[in-house]
Amino acid sequence: MAVMAEKPDPSSVMRIPEILLNIFKYLDGYPVTLLSVLRVNKTWFDCGASVAWKTATVSTLAAASEENRHVYASKIHHLSFNGGVDSAQHEKFKDLEFTNLRSISIDAYRPKDGKVYLQQYLRPTLEGIFIYGSDLDPEFFTTMQAQCRRLREITLDSPGNKLNSEQFLSFLKGCPSLQAMKFMYGMDGIINDDIVTHLASRDNLQTLALGRVINSEMMERLLETVPAPFENIKSLTLSVTSAAFRLLTPHISSVTTLELIAKDNEHSVLELVSTLKNLRRLTVNYATNTNLMSTELLSLKNLPNLEAISLNGVQQEIDNFNLDCFQFTDTDFDNLLLHLPRLLSLNFGVQCMLTSVALKTVAKRCPLLDSLQILVPIDSSIIRPETPEQKPMLPELQTLDLAGFERPADVPLNDKEAAIAAAKTIATHFAHQFPKLRELFFMGDDPFSDRLAREFDRLIGRNADRGYDDPELTDDEAEGEGEATQSVAVEETFRGLDELTEAGEEANEGDDVIIYIP
Repeated sequence: MAVMAEKPDPSSVMRIPEILLNIFKYLDGYPVTLLSVLRVNKTWFDCGASVAWKTATVSTLAAASEENRHVYASKIHHLSFNGGVDSAQHEKFKDLEFTNLRSISIDAYRPKDGKVYLQQYLRPTLEGIFIYGSDLDPEFFTTMQAQCRRLREITLDSPGNKLNSEQFLSFLKGCPSLQAMKFMYGMDGIINDDIVTHLASRDNLQTLALGRVINSEMMERLLETVPAPFENIKSLTLSVTSAAFRLLTPHISSVTTLELIAKDNEHSVLELVSTLKNLRRLTVNYATNTNLMSTELLSLKNLPNLEAISLNGVQQEIDNFNLDCFQFTDTDFDNLLLHLPRLLSLNFGVQCMLTSVALKTVAKRCPLLDSLQILVPIDSSIIRPETPEQKPMLPELQTLDLAGFERPADVPLNDKEAAIAAAKTIATHFAHQFPKLRELFFMGDDPFSDRLAREFDRLIGRNADRGYDDPELTDDEAEGEGEATQSVAVEETFRGLDELTEAGEEANEGDDVIIYIP
């Protein structure tokens, strides 16, 4: 007589950790729903807790009970300290084991007693560390070099003055896995010629940002030592003189993202940039008063693969720009954009002779643009749809920043009701022409532009719960309310999770369970 195999219990499948983890990953980002799922039974809780705590905030970890905090710390993948109250938590966390930490960001951590508690975050799993203002000693870098062998990214901004150039160079040489390095402000006393030479010679370096000014003398010395600097660089951020950039340009043909602070324009920076055929994203900020020629701007036609352009001067006051090209006209603008069909983002901070027609040019030549900033005042005739069925000008645009909006001629200066009515009507035109627009700004400080921006925000539901209807609430406060409400919900969820850990709550194993994935 054959023995019939026992039929497996289908519910047992839902106790296999590998399957549960894949299910719970769909709930990552929905902490309230995830908490409900974790209450089913102990197996679900043990698997789901690692997902729930993977991206926990500093405040949620600090609020957890002391006896459970070490359990949660071992599950966290990313931490971001924002300074202020967050800075006080480093000492509280100094004995925790962050055994799964992948990245950490620390802002403004300079304790008054000089005791810095950061060693607990330096784990073998760490791949990225980003520090913006601290007082780091050589021991910190020695430990990081020894412990963090998988470190790929590092950002340092104002790290203090306890570290010297020799110690920092030793650290860099001892971290061969580093591929992305950003050394910004407050590091002029650390980044010397030897360090720049070392960085230029690394064949695995893909991203580099240096706050120190690179001049032609330094570049000449560099090229004597490293004939092919930055050979495989993809993203480069430099503060540089035009003479130095002229020497560097032939060696960075691999770059796809370039951000420059141009200290002068003795040699045309844009014409030099136009030789970098692989470039996708370009940012040039001019640090001195600069009068461009039309040919310089038009040289960017040689870069048809550009997806983002940002050209700006250092703006000291709202109406004081130090970057201009008064020969550049609407016709030139059309000629330029004709050759940039892949453009998705344009920040054109050049004072020139463009008119409202420029907005139509952008719509015609770059229909997929999602971000636009341009120093052009717009009037109602440009934005008004000819028919209700007219297709949107820029269907993908999400951010629009204009010089201003000209008050309609038929709206009297002192007629508030007429101004409100006109602003509401024009706001609907913006919504029609740019259906995905969520941020509308006007650089000018005139009442009608301000009113129009407010009416547009109301129209799309921004700050709709209180916002502008509450005279005691500022724009920034209103915008932050939605985020604050969501933050409170998340905090309450993690407190519930901590309480669940304390109580050891468990549903009956036989209970039917329905998981709703948002």
